[in-house]
Formats: sequence, structure tokens, C-alpha cells
Amino acid sequence: MYSGPIDCTVKLYKRYGIAHGYFRGTWSTIYRDIYAWGIYLLVFEAVRVSYGSGSGYLQVWTSIYALILVENLVIMPEHVMIDS
Repeated sequence: MYSGPIDCTVKLYKRYGIAHGYFRGTWSTIYRDIYAWGIYLLVFEAVRVSYGSGSGYLQVWTSIYALILVENLVIMPEHVMIDS
């Protein structure tokens, strides 16, 4: 598909332009991170106070895993998606 990073950059620019080629999925990542960090801080502090710091990390990632999947679907190019 691509012979190297420069070839990839040129092909992305020619096919999609700057906004859709290089920054595809930027807003979904920003929205996910805002939500994730807000939830992370709330849950981590609550769990840290109650049980200790190790459990907070697990609770956060289980609560935002669905958003990570949505972000990956937004970022993934159409020609890579699998038709079902």
C-alpha cells in the first residue's frame, strides 16, 4: 500500500487533503480524552480513598472502553472496514 512514510504522506494528501487525511479522528479523540480524564479523576479518587490506588485504573478503562472503540471506527479509513 505504502512504500514508506513519505509515500504515505503524499498519497494521503493527494487523496484526502490535510483536514481529512492527516487529522482524521482528531475530534473523536479529543472528546474521548475529555470524558476519559474527567471520569478517570473522579473514579480514581473515589476508589483510591476506598480501596487503594490499584483498582482505580481498572475501573476507568472499563468505563471508557466503548468510547475507544467508537474513536477507532471514526479513525479507520473506509477501505479498511470489513463489510458484514
